[in-house]
Amino acid sequence: LTLSNMPLSIPQHIRKKILNKKKKKQRGAQSSLPPKKKNKRRKTAPIVIPEPGSQPAKILVNRSPVLVLWTTVVAEKLFDLHWSEALTIGNALAAQISKAKGTSLGIYQKSTGEENNDDDTTLQPDRHFDIMGSRVPALTTEVGVRGIGNNQEQDPNQIWKLMQKKFGQDLGYVVHAMKQAVSPVSKDELAASAWNY
Repeated sequence: LTLSNMPLSIPQHIRKKILNKKKKKQRGAQSSLPPKKKNKRRKTAPIVIPEPGSQPAKILVNRSPVLVLWTTVVAEKLFDLHWSEALTIGNALAAQISKAKGTSLGIYQKSTGEENNDDDTTLQPDRHFDIMGSRVPALTTEVGVRGIGNNQEQDPNQIWKLMQKKFGQDLGYVVHAMKQAVSPVSKDELAASAWNY
């Protein structure tokens, strides 16, 4: 029913009330339907690596961000990944190593059966990357490959923001220097000796 196809014999203010009641009923019927599931995965904004700039005199940074960037560069070359995909593999590996170190120092408790299972993730990985002596679980998503670390799908934009915070204006220089280091090396050689650079 619409205002135009109701009989003209019904006064306009009554026609409007009838339509309003109909609209309320329709809204009530829609609200009784189960809510649509929201897609929690955020769209990935493009990551832009800054220009290298001049060589800094000194860079003071924790070793974990260095490991994330180095593993990212290695993964990008070894597996032909996009930079955003490789970032998630780098961060997942750093999380894996951090957890292993924390467990060995008694910071984290080792759960039963974990000794023989590096992939103690509730997410179901559909692929793995053997890199730098470790096996990193990953998912293939509609936005690309995503590494799994600490039982979570890694977000490349969050990782990149952290790298920007840790390296500041030297981030471009560090990434370009690492890319130059792996450029002349073959994939086989890099796979065998990535820890030695």
